[in-house]
Amino acid sequence: MNENRKEIYDYCLECVREWKKENGGNPVDIDYDDYLNMVYNHGGSEISGLIDAELGEDEEEQGFYEEVSFACERLNRGIRSAVGSRIRHFRLSKDLSQQELADLAGITKANLCNMEKGKYSAGIDVINRICEALGLEIQLVPARDNGEK
Repeated sequence: MNENRKEIYDYCLECVREWKKENGGNPVDIDYDDYLNMVYNHGGSEISGLIDAELGEDEEEQGFYEEVSFACERLNRGIRSAVGSRIRHFRLSKDLSQQELADLAGITKANLCNMEKGKYSAGIDVINRICEALGLEIQLVPARDNGEK
């Protein structure tokens, strides 16, 4: 990751930590796709300039945006919510209803709905079936140090 992207990534996570602290340690109500927009508006001209310079419309830039959003959501609300938000994001990008995806993955619509809301923790086999239905794959990648223990 280049230095500008690392600075954006670190700054975004620091914003989420501050927002949670200001909110009494409770998760902050931010939509998954709005983390960078909130940081952009909060961060002033310096971080805004970095985000403008780094984030474009190509696939690599979108991947970085999604990586930052996932890290922020995980820090803010926890891993179940972060995974659920990603499933919802990809389901909507494929223009699938919850019922359609549930049928493709062989699960109930209620379970999928609860997963997307971060209220249900599914096993790896169920997550894999959902990923396959969405044309995705599960990957294990080295962890980033986000300052959380």
